[in-house]
Amino acid sequence: MNPERRGVTMCLAESLELPYILGTIPGRIAYVEVRERVIMSVSVNAKILTSKRKVLMPSATEHIMTYAAALPEGSLLHPKALLHMGTRAAIDQALSRLAKNGRLLRVCHGIYVRPVETNFGRRSPSVDKVVEALSALWGETIVPSGGVAANALGLTTQVPVRPIYLTSGPSRNLTLGRLKVELRHAPRWQLAAPHRPAGQAIRALSWLGPANVEEGLNLIGRKLSSEDLQELAELRAIMPNWIAEPASALIAVDFFAFSMNDDRRA
Repeated sequence: MNPERRGVTMCLAESLELPYILGTIPGRIAYVEVRERVIMSVSVNAKILTSKRKVLMPSATEHIMTYAAALPEGSLLHPKALLHMGTRAAIDQALSRLAKNGRLLRVCHGIYVRPVETNFGRRSPSVDKVVEALSALWGETIVPSGGVAANALGLTTQVPVRPIYLTSGPSRNLTLGRLKVELRHAPRWQLAAPHRPAGQAIRALSWLGPANVEEGLNLIGRKLSSEDLQELAELRAIMPNWIAEPASALIAVDFFAFSMNDDRRA
C-alpha cells in the first residue's frame, strides 16, 4: 500500500474510531472500507443538519400566516410586500397553497386577505375595509355606489343585490369567499367629495336620474347641514347641468331662508 495513502487511511480510521491494523487487513481493503465509512458518515451528518435546519427555519407558508395574523381585519397580502420572507417564486407558491386550503382568500390577481376567525367559524373580512385598503394600495378613489348612497340618505329602500363601488381606476371584479364585489369605473364628478355627505348626495342624485332629481334634492336638503350644502354648492362646477341647475335653485332657497332667520334674530 502506498505510504501516503496508508497515512491518510490511518488518520481517517482514527477520526472515525475504526479498527485499523496494518498487516492483518490488506491496505487496499482497509482504504476502501474507511472510504465507505467516511462517505456514510458524511451522508448521515448531512441528513441530520438538513433535518435541524427544517426545524429551526419555518417555511414561507408559516412566515406568511404568522405575519397575517398580526394584521388588522381587511389588510392585504401581496407578493411584493412579502419578499423579505423568501424568493418571489416561493412566496407565490405559498400564497397559492394557502388560498387553496382556505387559510387565505384570493381577492383578485396577486392580492389576498386573511379570513376572520369567529366563534361560529371563519368569515370574510368587511368589504368596506378591504376596499379601503385597495384604494390606498392602488392610489384610486373608491366609493360606494349611488344606490348605496341613496339608501343611506333615505331616498330609497332598495339595497343592491351585490356590493358595487365606483372607482377612478378600471372596472374590476373582486371575490371575498362566496361574495362577488364589483368595482365600476365612474366619471370624476361621481367621485367628488369621497366619504362626505356632499359627495354622497351627488352619487345618490346620479342614481336617481334626471326625472327624479328635484324630488331627491328636496329630501336631501332637509338632511344635509348648512356646511354640507355649502360644499355641495362648491361642487356645481363639475356636475352635469341636470343636477347643477336644480341644485342651484335649492341652495338659493336655503340661503334665502337662512338669511331671513338671521334678520329675525337681529
